[in-house]
Amino acid sequence: MFLFQFINDPGIQNWNAQFVPKNRLIIGTHVGSVLQVKGILAILFMIITCFFAYILEYADIKMIFFLCVNMVMSSLFLLLRGVVAGLGYYRVDSLLSALDKLLMILILGYLAFISSYSQQFHIKMLIYGQGLAYLLACVIAGVFCSGRFPLFYSFKV
Repeated sequence: MFLFQFINDPGIQNWNAQFVPKNRLIIGTHVGSVLQVKGILAILFMIITCFFAYILEYADIKMIFFLCVNMVMSSLFLLLRGVVAGLGYYRVDSLLSALDKLLMILILGYLAFISSYSQQFHIKMLIYGQGLAYLLACVIAGVFCSGRFPLFYSFKV
C-alpha cells in the first residue's frame, strides 16, 4: 500500500505549499484544479492498490480499501493545511494540526474504553475510527478554506 503512495500524492503538497503564498489572487481557481487532480489520483491509487491486493490474494480487500481511503483523507487534510498556512493563517494551521490527532484520540478512546464494543476492539475499528477522525478534520479544514475564498472548478480536460 505504501509502495503506491506516490500515485496518491506525487509532490502536490510540496508544490502547493510554495504556490499558494506566491499566487494568492488566483487561489480559488488553483485549489479547485488541485482538488480535481487530487481526486483523480486518489481514485487511481485506490484502484491500483486494491487490484494488487487482489492479485496477491490478500484476504480482506475491504480493509485495504478503507486503509486507502484513510491515506487519501490524510493526504487531503495535509493539502488543505498547506493552503491555510500558505494564506498566512498560521494559528489556524497549528490548531488544525492538533485537531486530527485530538479527534482520533477522542473517537478511538471512546471505541476502546467506553462503547459497548470495548471488549471486542479490533483493527477494523481502529481503521474506521481513524477514518472518521480524518473525515471530520477534512470537513472542518474545508469549511475554513471555503469561507476564505470562492472555489472555482473547471472541468476542462
